[in-house]
Amino acid sequence: MPNVTVSNSQIETSSNASSSAKSKKNKRKSIAVTTSKDASPSRQEPLSPTTPALDTAEASVENVNKNPYIEVVNKRIRTLRKKMAKIEKCEEIIRSSPDGKSQLNNDQLQSYERKGEVAGALKECEDILKQIENIDKEEVKNRKILKEQQDDEREKAIANAIDEVKTTYSRSIICLLQFFRLVHFQQVNIVQLSQAESEAVETFRAKLTNIVDEVKDDISELRIQETLDNINKLHHGDESTINEPMTNGANDANCKLGVSHGITYSHIRSLILSPPIIDSVDIQTEQEESYETREVVIAQVEGPTHFDENIGDDIYTVPIGGLQFMLPRAIITRYN
Repeated sequence: MPNVTVSNSQIETSSNASSSAKSKKNKRKSIAVTTSKDASPSRQEPLSPTTPALDTAEASVENVNKNPYIEVVNKRIRTLRKKMAKIEKCEEIIRSSPDGKSQLNNDQLQSYERKGEVAGALKECEDILKQIENIDKEEVKNRKILKEQQDDEREKAIANAIDEVKTTYSRSIICLLQFFRLVHFQQVNIVQLSQAESEAVETFRAKLTNIVDEVKDDISELRIQETLDNINKLHHGDESTINEPMTNGANDANCKLGVSHGITYSHIRSLILSPPIIDSVDIQTEQEESYETREVVIAQVEGPTHFDENIGDDIYTVPIGGLQFMLPRAIITRYN
């Protein structure tokens, strides 16, 4: 260790500066978190071999972490390092001459005697800092894993929702086609529906086909939304009844629903899934009765009759069922 010569004036100046710094430090007891600008340690003199090695925590002190606990510990480490630097200066003065202790004031001697205590506190803070940093790194890792899991779950939920919408849309279209098949069966008289069922089917058909009746955009959008709601009710078999369309228009806030036929969407859904097809024997009987009626009506026609002279006076009668082109049973077989 090189010899250091210190004059009395330098010792007095150092003592006064140390006392002034200590009094100011006692007045300031705030433990506020330092900013990145204040976190940089001041330039210090080289430490003696008796000082514990602090190189391992140097990077952590210089790099202020966003974790508030790490910043508080870093501030404590900087304070202890400043104290250790002052103790090292006092130690150099004592080693420079045999009567070195006499050159120090009481505060410097007390600081020198507390070297072991300060060094132990500094080592403890460094160990705590390492533990907090390890915990913080582990938490960051866990948060990253949790975020990835949440992203995967969100993507799966979105994909499942899209698949569900596609499936629901396809089933709604199929349900709508089955309903119009029931309408066709009703028009060709191959299903037997009660009067209430027939009126409910016709009412629902009118609700589906009245979208293009309005030309105003706001009313048209409202009709489209109502139609989609009705299709959704039919698809899910809603238990609400099918009412007549609104009396005063869809855009009238005071309008009331029309007469209810007592038929629910669920009942119509059961009809489209299992249409009440008329038995083939009943169809044949009804067809023959229709032909007989037609023959009687033709026989009762009155009025002038014109004959072709080349044909003669012979009158030909078409037998019952002679103009039979397609039986209803063929229609049933074709559409089922």
